[in-house]
Amino acid sequence: PGSTAAAECSGSRLLPIPVRKVELLTPEGNVMNPQRRSVMVEARICPADASDRLLSWKAVNQNGIPISFAKVETLDACHARVTAMGDGAFYVRCQSGRSPVKIISQLEFTAEGLGQAFLNPYEFISAGLFSETIGEITNGNEKGIATARDGVSGVIYRDLDFGEYGSDEITVPVFALSSDLHEIEIWQGAPGEEGSRLLLNAPYQKPSQWNVYQEETWKLPLRLKGLTTIAFRLQSCKVHIKGFSFTYNEKAYARLSGAECSRVYGDSFRVEERAITGIGNNVTIVYENMDFGENGAAQVTLWGRSPLSGNTIHIHFTNAGGETVTRVLEVPGTESYMPQTFPIEPLTGRGMLELIFLPGSNYDLDSLQFAPEKTDSRIEVPEKQTKKTVKK
Repeated sequence: PGSTAAAECSGSRLLPIPVRKVELLTPEGNVMNPQRRSVMVEARICPADASDRLLSWKAVNQNGIPISFAKVETLDACHARVTAMGDGAFYVRCQSGRSPVKIISQLEFTAEGLGQAFLNPYEFISAGLFSETIGEITNGNEKGIATARDGVSGVIYRDLDFGEYGSDEITVPVFALSSDLHEIEIWQGAPGEEGSRLLLNAPYQKPSQWNVYQEETWKLPLRLKGLTTIAFRLQSCKVHIKGFSFTYNEKAYARLSGAECSRVYGDSFRVEERAITGIGNNVTIVYENMDFGENGAAQVTLWGRSPLSGNTIHIHFTNAGGETVTRVLEVPGTESYMPQTFPIEPLTGRGMLELIFLPGSNYDLDSLQFAPEKTDSRIEVPEKQTKKTVKK
């Protein structure tokens, strides 16, 4: 039956006309590149007078798992815009009906010349988006994966972009078929490749609930930074892994060691494993990509030491608009590294932070940390603390 179904009725009630087909059209083609990152897709509902015309869109891989390097924006009832952010093949899927979906139509697209697409580890990544497998891997529940009962099995994820500061905390939803202790090896790099290393034998043991994923969070021994490959490997152990995500840490409010600075320059200093020591005349320590947000940082704690009775440190913060504000700290000397907290007039927004040591300085900087709110501090704000704005 087609549109003639509109004539069917039961008493005075008109029967709904079901959607039989959704036809997808791309007049601009299905290949995307730097000259054409976005294309339009039209959905034609058949029959034209179908009752339920509600459609939903998403970009998925060949296994139906949503991807991050392409997005679909709904424009109106039957049109959507597809935009690619990186290279790769994917499908645009259009669905008719909700709970349950009744009709699914999809078109394949290819993006090229846009550059490598990276995975965002701070958003949940479905386990089925693996780059490679180790041993025997099968499909798991809810777009996840299942490892093998016998032998070595696992999955590898390449091109995760952890950014400059990175993360050392991972959360993984796991469904185990028993309540026994399971060990999941978490690797940086692919096992067997040069430079790869085992980060953690992550213990997982929870009362098993059939077909229910339960989250576990583990702390890694180091922060993963930049573009990184990670892998999960198990030895004769069958579990279902739904995916994973890493905890995002805002660099501006983390405790940053002296050696974690973006760069340092000046007359005299030594960069050690963690600290910068022997800081003398006119030394500048730079921390880039510091985002203090709208409310801003209202205090800073320094872990340092100095044989002098005091050192003057200028904090320069240059925002994205090129405006620089200055805070001046008078830091008493201490024989050993100890925290000293200074309330400051708030620093807001995103930009570059510089610690500038004036002539006559002699200071060792272990680390520093900003905080959004003022608290009771050991050291009062010096009266000579100033604020100025400089246009660059």
